[in-house]
Amino acid sequence: MHLEGHKVLVEWHYYQEDEDMLDLGKEYEEIYEVPFTFEEIDFDRPKNLFKID
Repeated sequence: MHLEGHKVLVEWHYYQEDEDMLDLGKEYEEIYEVPFTFEEIDFDRPKNLFKID
């Protein structure tokens, strides 16, 4: 979709202590050349990540 000119934004959520998941998200952002936003999640306060706009 991104390569076809559509706007794509990946919201990458990861737990505070999980730096490996943050690094993986950054690698994907670079590999796929799609913009990502990164949001740290507090393990003790999970939230509903399945929202539909």
